Amino acid sequence: MEAEAHTGDFADASDAERVRGRVDRRVLWLVIRADMKDDVLRLMREHVDSGDLHWWSEPVLETGRL
Repeated sequence: MEAEAHTGDFADASDAERVRGRVDRRVLWLVIRADMKDDVLRLMREHVDSGDLHWWSEPVLETGRL
């Protein structure tokens, strides 16, 4: 999913992003078992080359398809 976000670091921002005052971002949602969180975060730290990656954790009470 594509998104935009405010930032304090425009060093790598495009001219258009500087004018808008927001930078392009990508959003990724993962639904995993709670006991897998630390392993997934460790793997992401090892393999994702970004100093500006934000994450959060929240419980998923149910999931399904309509």
